[in-house]
Amino acid sequence: MAEKKHHRDTLAVRAGYQRTPEGEQSEAIFPTISFVYDSAEQAAQRFS
Repeated sequence: MAEKKHHRDTLAVRAGYQRTPEGEQSEAIFPTISFVYDSAEQAAQRFS
């Protein structure tokens, strides 16, 4: 199969990514968030 020529905007977003044998279309996105507390006690109070 001939490799498709992508538009430069597409290349700007996708260039440099190598697919694995599973054939995914893009890198996984891991939405995460973290919180900083002054102490363990403060964190415990926020989540209780």
